[in-house]
Amino acid sequence: MANPSLEAFKKIVTVDWPAHQEREARAHLLRVANDGHQKVMNDAQMRSGVKPDFDAYANTPGNANLQSVKLPGPIVFRYRYIREVLLEALKQLQAASPVGTGAYQRSHQIFINGALVPGVPASVKASDEFMIANTRPYSRKIELGKTKSGRNFVISVPNRVYERAFRRLRAKFGQLVKIEYAFVSLPGGYSLKGSRRGGKRARSGAMAYPALIISLS
Repeated sequence: MANPSLEAFKKIVTVDWPAHQEREARAHLLRVANDGHQKVMNDAQMRSGVKPDFDAYANTPGNANLQSVKLPGPIVFRYRYIREVLLEALKQLQAASPVGTGAYQRSHQIFINGALVPGVPASVKASDEFMIANTRPYSRKIELGKTKSGRNFVISVPNRVYERAFRRLRAKFGQLVKIEYAFVSLPGGYSLKGSRRGGKRARSGAMAYPALIISLS
């Protein structure tokens, strides 16, 4: 005949231990997820000076209550590195710009969904579309222009300032964001119109400004 106390102990293990194990596993999952998330945020802050915007969910998209996660998970963080891309784009464009009076170098402007903004925003939405364009009327000449003798319009720096920045940014961030290089019209003193929220592509004969168009899709 089995010892009653031993039988009682076995029942506690088979009934209560799985519940204890689940609590520990959930706590571990949340701890690992939060630690990993903080590392991503801290690394981005150290690398670029800004933390990415993000969305997070437990098990299914839309469940933002991570504490409600059910095993085995997952807990998913989705990061938006748009602000880091914008800062890097401005840095590259300014570094590649001819200096002269500094007017061209200072005229790389950010537009969000077609509206001019004073700088990199404090936060972004997943649906936003961003554009950086140089608003000086001679910016196309700096990008592609030639003199009558056939040399580049600017000789102090290589031409194709925006195209070169586009290629570097796409190589670095192409897996995270969609980046386009285009010439766009900015009618009405930067009041953008057209099918693209970030401005419409310039038609033949229209003033065309070099631009980088950045979005998550």
